[in-house]
Amino acid sequence: MMMQRLTMVLCLFFLAAACGSKKNIPSDTSESGTIYISVDETFQPIIEEQIKVFEASWPKAKIIASYKPEAECWDDLLKDSTRMVITTKKLSEPEKKILLRFSRNLSSKRCAGI
Repeated sequence: MMMQRLTMVLCLFFLAAACGSKKNIPSDTSESGTIYISVDETFQPIIEEQIKVFEASWPKAKIIASYKPEAECWDDLLKDSTRMVITTKKLSEPEKKILLRFSRNLSSKRCAGI
């Protein structure tokens, strides 16, 4: 009888411990996690160097770049298979409106230009 109670208490203890111990899965931040980006293939040498520098500074962060023609980069964004695109094209207002229908967040930055 005493052995059954002890077994029952141990089982309940391990069950409670198993339910309470959830793995801490870190969310993606600028310092950790993984991001998939689509990049216009003409930027490949520049972006590869930028990724090396970034990942050396933030070893817990990973950038997975897919280099392809510009139109395919935008298709990836519309299909939600990438979180960021790097292209040469500045978006027109009608294009921004279309992308806003598909995306929760749209930000366009000009890195260099005349």
